[in-house]
Amino acid sequence: MEESTTYQWIVEQGRVRGLAEGEVQTRRDILLVQGEDRFGAPSESVRAELQAINDEARLKAMAKRILHVASWKDLLATE
Repeated sequence: MEESTTYQWIVEQGRVRGLAEGEVQTRRDILLVQGEDRFGAPSESVRAELQAINDEARLKAMAKRILHVASWKDLLATE
């Protein structure tokens, strides 16, 4: 069964999905560390809102913008 192309495809898709989810979580973690240093500890609502973001492009835009905004609210307004 492990030699089946369908099985291999399913395993590969799971691996790719896991890597993508890990990348998104890493970006969130970095934003939390940098944001806490810049804006202070985030509230639970800020943490929840950040945790709900799954769009890697938006998280990347937030990472670029963090040096130019004044608050968690401004950072989370990044599209």
